[in-house]
Amino acid sequence: MAATKGTKKTTKTTVKKPTAKQLELQQKARRELLAIIMFALGILLFFMTLIRGQNVWQWFHNLLLGFFGWSAYLISPLFMYIAIMAAKDRPFDIVKHKVWQSLVLVCLISGATQIFGEGIPPVDGVFRKIGYLFAEGIELNGGGVISVITGVPLLSLFGNVGAMITILLLIFVMLLLVIVPVLFPLFLFH
Repeated sequence: MAATKGTKKTTKTTVKKPTAKQLELQQKARRELLAIIMFALGILLFFMTLIRGQNVWQWFHNLLLGFFGWSAYLISPLFMYIAIMAAKDRPFDIVKHKVWQSLVLVCLISGATQIFGEGIPPVDGVFRKIGYLFAEGIELNGGGVISVITGVPLLSLFGNVGAMITILLLIFVMLLLVIVPVLFPLFLFH
C-alpha cells in the first residue's frame, strides 16, 4: 500500500484593521478613563491637602503643603478642571497644555504668597532656605519650597515692589492661558 502524504492547508489569517469609527471609540474610552482617574486623583488630593491624617497620609499632606504652601489647595480643583476638559472631548494637545499651564499657575501663586508674605527667607544657604520654606509651607505661612523658583528670585532681582508687580502680571497671563481658551475656544483654533 502506498502511503500518501497529508497535505497541509495553510490559511492565511488576516487581522482586520480597526475602522475609523472603532479607533474613535477606543480613543474616547481612553479619554473617559483618563478623565475619571484625574477627577478621582483630584478628590484624593483635596482630602490629602485638607485633612492632616496619620502615617503615610500625613506624610503626603505635609509634602503637598511643604512644597506649595496654601496654594496646594488649588491643585485639586485644577486636576478636576482638567478632568472635565478631557471628558468634554477637547483635543488632547489642549488638555496636555492645560496640565503644565495649571502647574505653572500654582507655582506662580506660591511665589506670590512668598513675595506678599514672608519675603526672602531669613536664613543663609540654599538648603537651609529650602528647609525653612518647607516648614513655613506646612504651617501655611509661606509659599513653600516652590517659591524658591518663582518668588525668591523675583524678590532678589526686582525688590519688593518690582517683584509684586511682576508676579501679578505673570499670574494674570497664566490665568488667561488656562481659562480663556476654554471660555472662548475660537481663540485657540484661529
